[in-house]
Amino acid sequence: MEECTVVEAQPLELISQTKNVPNTQEKSIHIDFDNTQEAYKSKRNIELLRSLLVFKLCTFDVLVERNKELMELSKKLLGQRMFEKLMKMTFYGQFVAGEDHNAIKPLIQKNQAFGVGAVLDYSVEEDLTQEEAERKEME
Repeated sequence: MEECTVVEAQPLELISQTKNVPNTQEKSIHIDFDNTQEAYKSKRNIELLRSLLVFKLCTFDVLVERNKELMELSKKLLGQRMFEKLMKMTFYGQFVAGEDHNAIKPLIQKNQAFGVGAVLDYSVEEDLTQEEAERKEME
């Protein structure tokens, strides 16, 4: 059985805290996402390189299809701490804003300063059999 981390639900106060962050420019900023220089001006070069690397890796079917096996092998070879560091620098860092509501605040505020809002989706993964998944879906 795989290791699971139990995560406590966070209060919705984060949404109101970040929604009400003072941003006088918010209404006057219009971003043309067809203009790549304007669309990516909030990103550092290292962030753009990470994006390029991660999305290129996602094009390799073998990596996508065998991701669990490759992650387990990486954990064994690198150890848990180095594996987590590698994931935060690559895939996790690309797709996840942070581990908790305090960790994501700086990113939300930085994006707001550039006129980009946030959509917060709470995600918890759980390994279930097909039967368990169907039963939970019906509940």
